[in-house]
Amino acid sequence: MKFFVIKIISIFLIVNSSVLSNDLFNNLIFGEFEQYSKTNIFFENKKNNEIKHNFVEKYILNNDEVLLLYESTKSDFYCHICIPKMSWFHLKKEKNKWFIKNKIMNKETSFGSWGSFVKPELIKMKDDFFILKYDFTYSNQGLSESSILLESYSKGKFKKIFQDDLGVNDAGAYEIPENDWQGKITFIKNKNKISDLSIEKVGLKNSKNFYEKKIYKFSRGKYLLK
Repeated sequence: MKFFVIKIISIFLIVNSSVLSNDLFNNLIFGEFEQYSKTNIFFENKKNNEIKHNFVEKYILNNDEVLLLYESTKSDFYCHICIPKMSWFHLKKEKNKWFIKNKIMNKETSFGSWGSFVKPELIKMKDDFFILKYDFTYSNQGLSESSILLESYSKGKFKKIFQDDLGVNDAGAYEIPENDWQGKITFIKNKNKISDLSIEKVGLKNSKNFYEKKIYKFSRGKYLLK
């Protein structure tokens, strides 16, 4: 799977309100999409005025900061390889005023299909370090495959820190299944602020009983096998 690094732009757009309502941040964010579209394209085969931008999720980082996720999609975007683009906006409140601290626009992801992407779960490790957890299952012609992706978000930047297969089931492809195993992810607290990671897999793999457990430690900016 390919992931693309997109430059983060810091900007200070101030909104006179201590409460971040849906209408308030929509007005702010859609102005950003309009500015972006003047010098950039969202999809190579579509005009910018044909693209729809939709709010997806608001993640609370702390009492004064939120991370907003939007999608950019097409009206006819429905195929197994059709995935919207992600745009992220980090908003911060100071003296009862909200401003855009960082933004990452038109970010590509491979975790998705049929006109939607996987909405990640936010996990807080410490004050300035968060993990976005993506769980994705794709099924085609009787084969179902599951994967997990972990990205860190710290100091206004995303970074891929872990990826692994988390299950395979081919019961729909063969009269006698050859694979039917699942994985489980667990964060294990330790003396450090960033938890260890346990990946446990069990089931049928290549027609044989299968069990595997691995522990990963966060080191040098990513999860490495202990």
